[in-house]
Amino acid sequence: MAIVEMLRQLNRERRQEMTTAKKRSQMQLSVTFDSAFGKDDLDVNRLLDKLLVPPRFEGVADVSPVRHLVMSIAKECFRELLPKVQIEALCTIVVKVVHEDALTWQRTGPQSFLHFQRELIALSANRPPYSVALFTPAESYIACDAVLNLYYAHFRLFKTLLSSIPTPSLRQRSTADIDEPQPPLPLCNAVLVQEIMTKEA
Repeated sequence: MAIVEMLRQLNRERRQEMTTAKKRSQMQLSVTFDSAFGKDDLDVNRLLDKLLVPPRFEGVADVSPVRHLVMSIAKECFRELLPKVQIEALCTIVVKVVHEDALTWQRTGPQSFLHFQRELIALSANRPPYSVALFTPAESYIACDAVLNLYYAHFRLFKTLLSSIPTPSLRQRSTADIDEPQPPLPLCNAVLVQEIMTKEA
């Protein structure tokens, strides 16, 4: 019985150590992210200010969801130790794809993801001048995974927030085989029925 209690105590202590180590690593990660993306080196906010200038997202009242999304993707890629040049390129692709998704209400998640893949492959294959090998296959997998988890997992939510719902307008047209009715005669030229009857009689 004493051995079981001792094992439980050890298990509790080990769990506490793991949670404190996890919290410490998260704090260190946020500090290193802030220092790496500081004003001296690369500022994601400054990059977003360049990317979110009009005419991009012109009809959108609030672009803070896009800003939050790109910051989350940048942090995730930084966690996976992607270089800053690649994070900048990925942020640019994400803003471009999200903007095009916001413009076209009919675009679905799979269509948008195909477009994103095309943009990412253009930076993963070395075929100048059409594409430049900025991402290795492993790095493009990390980038794709981050965008899948943070954007495409919540695609409908972003679509609703950023896209303007089209209002349908119906127009009625007459078909070719039916003539349109003539406009009615003005009432000032009307003749009473009694007058017509007296003239016929």
